[in-house]
Amino acid sequence: MSGQVPDVPPAPLPAMVTAAEGLSASALKAGVVPDVLAVWDWEFDLCFVQRLGRACASRGLAFAAVREDALAVVARLADHRSTVPAVVLDRLSDVVPALVDPLGVLHARGSRTVNHATRMAWCRDKATMHLELVAAGIQVPYGVIISTEHAARAGGFLAEHAHALGAPFVIKPAEGGGGEGVVLDASTAADVARYLDERGYDKVILQRLVMPCSLGGHRGWFRVFYLAGEVVPCWWDDQTHVYRQVSASEEDAEGLGRLRDLTAAIAAIAGIDFFTTEIALDQRGEMVVVDFVNEMPDLRGQSEHADGVPEPVIAAIVRMLVEMAVAARHPSRRVASERSSG
Repeated sequence: MSGQVPDVPPAPLPAMVTAAEGLSASALKAGVVPDVLAVWDWEFDLCFVQRLGRACASRGLAFAAVREDALAVVARLADHRSTVPAVVLDRLSDVVPALVDPLGVLHARGSRTVNHATRMAWCRDKATMHLELVAAGIQVPYGVIISTEHAARAGGFLAEHAHALGAPFVIKPAEGGGGEGVVLDASTAADVARYLDERGYDKVILQRLVMPCSLGGHRGWFRVFYLAGEVVPCWWDDQTHVYRQVSASEEDAEGLGRLRDLTAAIAAIAGIDFFTTEIALDQRGEMVVVDFVNEMPDLRGQSEHADGVPEPVIAAIVRMLVEMAVAARHPSRRVASERSSG
C-alpha cells in the first residue's frame, strides 16, 4: 500500500470494523455475504473504510471490512454457492499474495473487484508499464531498465545512456509506490551500483529528471485520479506532496484538459477501475507521465492529513464504489434476513 506515512502512527486497530460500519465477524463466519467487502491492511485506511461503511449503510447495502482474517473470509466467500459480494475493494493483495486466487474466483463469479489483483500486479511493474506507454505513443521520461546483474557493469551501461539520461537522474524501483525507494539526485555509475547493492531490488529504472514549468505560481505537476471512467485532475506539488483539485477555470485557462485525455489513454492500457497517475508539464510545454499507474492509491483525507487527498475526491471514490454496488446489487436471502431482524 503506497502513501506518505505520518510521523506518529495511530494506535493498533481491530481486525474487523463492526457495529454501524459493517457486518460482524460472526455474521461473516455464519455465511452472510455482504454487498460490499473491503479487505485492507494499512492503518491509515481506517477512516476511508469507515466512511465507505457509512455510505453503504445510507444506501441499504450490507458492508464488511476485514483486516487480519481477510484470507479466511475471502476463501469462504469464494466457496459460497449462491452469491458473491457485488463489489470487493482490494487494499491487501499486494502484501498478502495468497489472496490473489480467491479474489480471482470472486471476480470470475461476478464480483467487481477494485482492482483485479492480477491486473494490479501487472500495473505495479513500472518497467512493464514504461514499455507499454512508450508503445502507445505516450510521452514518458527517458528511462533505462537495469537489473542487479548489471551492477558490475554500471559504468559502461550508464556511459551508453548518459546523454539521454542527463544528470542528476532518478533511480526508482521497478515495483512499488508512494515515493518509496526513489532517489532524485543520482549522477554517477557508483550511485547506481551502490543503490543496487544496498536496496536489494532485482530491477530498477533509471529515469531522466523532469523539471516542471510554473503555472500561476504552481509547479506544473499533477496527480490525476481515474474513477471507473471519471477523471479527476489535481495539482500535486512533487516537493511538498500537497494536493489541490484543478478547477474548471484553471483547466480551461491553462489548457489542462490534456490531463484527461492522457489519463483515459493510460486507463485503456491498465485495464483497472481505480488508479492515479503522475503527470508533469515540463518547461517545453510537454505533458510527461512521470509515475505511470499507482494501482492502490493513498486514501488518507486532507481533513486529517495535510498531504492527504482532497475531501471531494475521497467522496467521489466512495460514491464510485457505492454506485457500483447499487448497479450490480444482488443481496443473498441471508443478508436480507439479517437486515430485517437487525
